[in-house]
Order: sequence, then structure tokens, then C-alpha cells
Amino acid sequence: MPALSREKLHELVWNEPVRKVAQRLGMSDVGLRKHCLAARVPLPERGYWAKLAAGKNVQRARLLPREPGASAVVQVGREPHRWNATLEERLAEPVPERPQFPEPLEQVRRRMAQRLGRVRAARDLESPNASIAKLLEADARRIQKSQEYKWSWEKPLFASPFERRRLRILNSLAAGLAKVGAKLEVRGESGREIYVNVGVTPVSVALDHPAAKPTRYGEWQTREGPAAELKLTIGKETTSDFHRPH
Repeated sequence: MPALSREKLHELVWNEPVRKVAQRLGMSDVGLRKHCLAARVPLPERGYWAKLAAGKNVQRARLLPREPGASAVVQVGREPHRWNATLEERLAEPVPERPQFPEPLEQVRRRMAQRLGRVRAARDLESPNASIAKLLEADARRIQKSQEYKWSWEKPLFASPFERRRLRILNSLAAGLAKVGAKLEVRGESGREIYVNVGVTPVSVALDHPAAKPTRYGEWQTREGPAAELKLTIGKETTSDFHRPH
């Protein structure tokens, strides 16, 4: 099955009916429509080809802007396994088309800012993000054990004001990211493995006290104490500081 650029796929489905394009690609028209929908490639409306054949004035829909983090290439069908391909076979493969970026980056920012709108800061954790909810559920089990067994070594990890504020900020970020089609995931026992899936592109994120460091074994721990300054890092670049509330 071929890998097509969004531009090429758009050209194909507007040059002839989807059914014919799908047949030539060896797939169903339903499957091809799903690929187009996922890649934001518009399709001719019902009756388009009949109107065109009758000489009526019809308009070709323009290709919609690519979503942030989305691939510029559409893999039509299942991607072939190439784990055992030789070097010669890999070199013989067609050179991928150069990605096109017709929309300036500043325009992308404006488009996403308009879609984002205003994001309300979470004042509590009553409606947490799915991955944050799992952390809180695990903490609830620790609290229950510590209450049932006096000498239980399992202590709550997210009960301190610092950790509660950290989770509220992450929950607010998750709500805002969801509005622009991105998904925030918080993993790990201490909730220090944070990823934002933007389209098909994963982005690592960190939110912790500026002085936070991993242990000698490379593990991150939760922090006791009052709400304090937090530093948000995307990859290796610090983007913002969340100062301790007065």
C-alpha cells in the first residue's frame, strides 16, 4: 500500500470518484474515506460528479490546513513490515516526498490560539484527567492501607499542598490541550513522566519544583510541604514558571 502526501491524496479524490481511486489503491471506498477524514482531506459532496458531467459550475474544496503534530504523509492501508529488509532493499525504496509547510508558523499559532480560547484554572481535582485520576485512585488505596495498618510503609504520595497544586495545574493543561486536539498523559508512580501527544508527535513535558532532581537511581519522587514555585519544561526548554501563590 502506498504512502501518499496529503496534497497527492487531495488531488486523486478530486480528479475522479473515490470508488475508482480506492479500487486502484486496492482498498474499499469506506476505508479511503476514513483516511481522508483523519488527514483532513475534503471529499466531493454527493452529486458533485453528476453536476460536473452536466457542465454545471462546481467548486473544488481546498485542502484544509494540517493539524499541529499530524503527519504530512497518509499511509493508505497497512504499512509493510520492513524490519528484516536489507540495506540494498531500503536504498531501493522511493525517496519520500519533501513535506510542505504552506502555512506560516505564526499563522498556525494564531489558529490554535483562537481554537483554544480561554482555559479555566482547575480549583480542585473533582474532574481529573484520566491519567491523573489513576494517580489519585492509587493514592486513595495507599491512604486506606495506612489507616488500616498502623505500620504500613505505603504512604500517600499526592496529599501535600505542593503535589495537589501540581496536579491541579496539570489538570488545567490537560483541559486546554484537549481543546486543540492534543492529549496529556501523566505516568509513573510519582507522576513525573509527562507526555503530550500532539497529532502523531509525542512531546515530553516536566512540571516540578526548580530544585527537583532524580535520586541516585534515576527515580523521581513526590515532594512534601506547602505549595511552592513550579517550573514547566517542554523538552529541554523552560517555557514558564508557576510561582507560589501569595
